[in-house]
Amino acid sequence: MIILGAPFQQQLSWPLRTVRLLGLIVLIVNIARVDPRPGWQGQGLAVAITLSLATAGWPLWLASDWLPRYAVIIAWVLIGVPGGVLAGLSPHSGAIAFPAVALTDAGARLAHRRMFALGVACTAGVLAGHLAAGWRYALPHLLLLFACALLGTLRWQYVQRAEQSELLLSNAEYAAQEHARAATLAERTRIAREIHDILAHSLAALSVQLKAIDALVEDGAGADRIRPWIGRAEQLTNEGIVETRRAILALRGETLPLEQLLVGILGVYREQDGAAAEFRAVGDPVELPADITMTLYRTAQEALTNVRKHAPGSRVETELRYRPGEVELTVVNRVPEPDGAPAGGDQGVAGLAEQGTGYGLAGMRERAEAVGGLLDAGPHQGSWRVHLRIPL
Repeated sequence: MIILGAPFQQQLSWPLRTVRLLGLIVLIVNIARVDPRPGWQGQGLAVAITLSLATAGWPLWLASDWLPRYAVIIAWVLIGVPGGVLAGLSPHSGAIAFPAVALTDAGARLAHRRMFALGVACTAGVLAGHLAAGWRYALPHLLLLFACALLGTLRWQYVQRAEQSELLLSNAEYAAQEHARAATLAERTRIAREIHDILAHSLAALSVQLKAIDALVEDGAGADRIRPWIGRAEQLTNEGIVETRRAILALRGETLPLEQLLVGILGVYREQDGAAAEFRAVGDPVELPADITMTLYRTAQEALTNVRKHAPGSRVETELRYRPGEVELTVVNRVPEPDGAPAGGDQGVAGLAEQGTGYGLAGMRERAEAVGGLLDAGPHQGSWRVHLRIPL
């Protein structure tokens, strides 16, 4: 690839083109007035030929916007090499401007190796001209060409850094957009999970109650038998409303203390299921983020739901343990045994494991992973244990 810096075909304004054209005219007039003047023999012929070649490259340089890159390179070579010879032949005419212009412009647009080759060619042209006309101004001319080449190279490096900075900024903006998109997706997932939990724990239970009421009505049950079931359905509806409000607060980053939430759902379990439920907190309590609080709460809630489904009436023991750098929740319940099996035997635990609780366990694991936690659910010493550990 030839061009590594600024765009090869630079967009020049018409005022700038006019200035460059006027510069060429000034150079031609000045060269024509200074000895050795263009002629038909000797140094005059050499001046005429080199001036014609350098002048022929100048319009190509002015039209570089519309020309292919090889034509622009030809323009630099024509301006720089014959112009360098002309500078050596006519050191008082200002012809050194030809190679100086070529090296300055090419240095900002050519790769280093090709820029070096052009610089060597221009230097050789200057030396060839001085070889014929004398060495008095050779050193100043060479120093000027070196300065112009260095200026062009510095400009090339500046353009490179600007392009890299623009690329880094673009990448940073893209990364920020992707991060915002990922955060949005994570928040949507969190909201969907909260909605699922509310529906699973409220509407599903309400559906069971309504089906029971429908069965009672078909059996011709009296109002005294139906009314408790209606009351229970109303209670479940109110609990669903409370859970919805609690989910909204959690999404806003506002939650009740975790111990209060756990004591509340265990109290409901004791009241509604007539079963024993114990809670204890171990360690020094710390303020937990809203997402961790809701993950622990929903895990305990799902564990109690699974107990109602697969081991109704079982004694439940819940422990919340604070450790340095982490918090743990453990929910343990005794497993009912098949007829004729000893209490707490392996058959009952295996039966619960086979039933699986399916999506409930999957949902708990998803919640745990979302906050960097680890969930373990399965048989444990003749009981069923749900254990959640979350680093803080």
